[in-house]
Amino acid sequence: MDYQVKDVLQIVGVSRKTLKSWLQKGVATPRRASNGYRVFDDDDLRRLVEYKQQLVATTRYPVGGRNDN
Repeated sequence: MDYQVKDVLQIVGVSRKTLKSWLQKGVATPRRASNGYRVFDDDDLRRLVEYKQQLVATTRYPVGGRNDN
C-alpha cells in the first residue's frame, strides 16, 4: 500500500519537522511520485514506527513533542 506524507504523520504520530529529520537520517527512503511528492510504502512505514518505538524506549520525553509536566 502507498501512503502520502499526511497519512504517515497521522499513523506514526510525529510532526512534519520530525519526519523530515528522520528522512534526512535515512530512517526511511520513500520514492517520489511523478508529481514530486514523497510516497511511502509499508516497509517505510514499518521502519518509521520501529524507529519511534526505539526512541520512546530510550528517552524521557514523547517523540515529536515535549513533556510539559
